[in-house]
Amino acid sequence: MPKLTKRAVDALAPQTGPVAADFFVWDDDVKGFGVRVWPSGRKSFVFAFRIGGRAGTKQRVTLGDFGALTVDEARKRATQLRADVFAGRSPAAERAARKRAVAAERAAPTVSEAADAFLAECRAKLKPSTVAEYTRLLGVTAAKRGPSKGAERQGELRRALGRFKVADITRAQVAKLHLGMADRPYSANRALATLSALFVYAERQGFRPDGSNPCRHISAYPEQKRERYLTEAEFAALGAALARAGREGLPIPPKREQRRKATPATAKHRTKDTSPEGARSLKPFNPIGVAVLRFLLLTGWREGEALTLEWAHVDHAYRGAPNAPPGFVVLPNTKTGRSIRELGAPAFAVMDEMRAHRHAGNEYVFPGKKPGAHYTDTARVWDAVRHAAGLPDVRLHDLRHAFASVAASGGLTLPLIGALLGQTDSATTARYAHLVESSRKRAAEQTSAAVATALAAGTPAARGSDSESVTRVRVLHLPHRP
Repeated sequence: MPKLTKRAVDALAPQTGPVAADFFVWDDDVKGFGVRVWPSGRKSFVFAFRIGGRAGTKQRVTLGDFGALTVDEARKRATQLRADVFAGRSPAAERAARKRAVAAERAAPTVSEAADAFLAECRAKLKPSTVAEYTRLLGVTAAKRGPSKGAERQGELRRALGRFKVADITRAQVAKLHLGMADRPYSANRALATLSALFVYAERQGFRPDGSNPCRHISAYPEQKRERYLTEAEFAALGAALARAGREGLPIPPKREQRRKATPATAKHRTKDTSPEGARSLKPFNPIGVAVLRFLLLTGWREGEALTLEWAHVDHAYRGAPNAPPGFVVLPNTKTGRSIRELGAPAFAVMDEMRAHRHAGNEYVFPGKKPGAHYTDTARVWDAVRHAAGLPDVRLHDLRHAFASVAASGGLTLPLIGALLGQTDSATTARYAHLVESSRKRAAEQTSAAVATALAAGTPAARGSDSESVTRVRVLHLPHRP
């Protein structure tokens, strides 16, 4: 056939009969360009070619159906493909690559799907506290209170980005999300760090190209480190409140009273003692909760370290652990890894009191109500204690700062304070440097004042005064060294 035209293609009739098959009619004007006629009557334009000359493999691509494409449009496409073949490119391979790209795009996970896989890996490799924080922002949790108690609740990051493909997230999207949390700078920075960890995981899994983390170059909000220390009077107030909590109980703080407000569904279960409207009689708090607070005050430990402390860790201190003399507690898994802590006698006395609450099947020093679980109601007890002590602004974590401040004021060095707190990063302990310097300042003032007084004793005015009123300086006589 000299040249394919619309009239010529219209005139092509399909084969009929039991052995009917498709056949090709080739154009003499553009080599490789032709039309394929199917037994069904369908006609499609094709382009046939070889890569690598006559010895190469014969390949064929479909340009489109007759009707959707005119003969001239199909010939123009065939001409372009022929030029590509001469340039060494394979139209069939490129089309297959495009199909694979489309399939990969459809199969690419969304942020929600990637987050689920990321959290599964985190549960196997990271600490439970880290997993809980990531899950709070990226996962699906059950509401713990309110009318929707028990219902599924998506994390903030999951709600904002979960429906998008993880490969499509841009820096502009992340920056907008971060900026929208400007009124919560601390939460915004934690969200940014969590999202960055997710995209690092996505790059490892091949969901995104290496180095494409959209969280890069987004500046975090400045955070004001809160350092609340306790005075001697405040320590005394806490001690009195703790004693009252264990002896007679404490009133519920106003905010917690509001939480206890009855709903139509729960009003019928309220008694006089539990109803906010009724006269609530005071009852002693659970001695375990009171003991937890005393232990935190006496050790400066993190709350999680105290609550997850097991008797096996404490027993090491009594019988002497390898490379640890008696008086130590060996914590196998803390925020900074394995940690050996030295405790004072008052802290061990608190643990001795807990031996009365030890029962089979629960190895925690501060056991909870559920079998095999540790105590979990610290926040409620602490809320009542701090309000009874007149310290509503003191957080539970501030007890750790208070312990460190006492150690620093007592003249302990920063490395030693870090060891007591289980801190391995000197930069973290450096926040107490000014307290150590204040202790040194007081020591310098006292010493120089004593020396000045001793020097003044030799003046004429001092000679006439009562010698007993003059502060004496003890001089240490060192042996003479040749």
